[in-house]
Amino acid sequence: MRSIRDGSSSANELTFWDQQLAKNAVILTRKRQEAVEILEGTSLPFHKLLGGSYEKMNIRYARTYDFSENIDLENFMKSLEQSRRRDIAQGSTSIGPHRDDLIFEVDNMEASKYASRGQSRTAILALKMAESEFLYTHRSTKPVLLLDDVMSELDQTRREQLVEHLKNHDQVIITTAEPSNIPDSFTNSSNRLEVINGSVKTI
Repeated sequence: MRSIRDGSSSANELTFWDQQLAKNAVILTRKRQEAVEILEGTSLPFHKLLGGSYEKMNIRYARTYDFSENIDLENFMKSLEQSRRRDIAQGSTSIGPHRDDLIFEVDNMEASKYASRGQSRTAILALKMAESEFLYTHRSTKPVLLLDDVMSELDQTRREQLVEHLKNHDQVIITTAEPSNIPDSFTNSSNRLEVINGSVKTI
């Protein structure tokens, strides 16, 4: 795209690449939408468990192009053609799955704009738990769960509820700068490591 803008390539070359992009983008977008619908439904119980019982969370797959729900090759190619002049001018393709995003909403308001730190943390953590269940369903093996400082935004009751769920996983790695935030019901049955000045030791 940049070489076309700079005059070293012809715009006619885009037809082949647009066809390849469109063919794969349609498949990827459909699969993503299906996955988001599943993840949204699976994340709701975790969201309530972690303190969102009085809030409604939604996950929306935001596309960079707008046409009917029946995504097909013809419509995507038309969208690429309509944006071609703008794309050449900016040197990159402005529509497609590489530009799509996930929008989290809490009580119908975008979490990135209106949610508190605690609300945002709860929403993201609920999604991570849902992703774990999604992978387990499709692979029949529990993934390794990596959680970085997840306890700081949760009260003691929610921490206990979280670690109770984590017992269902084969391997969980939790990092924290405040070990007291992690319930004893988890640490008493876990291996504990401490990092001091770049050295790791077993506690």
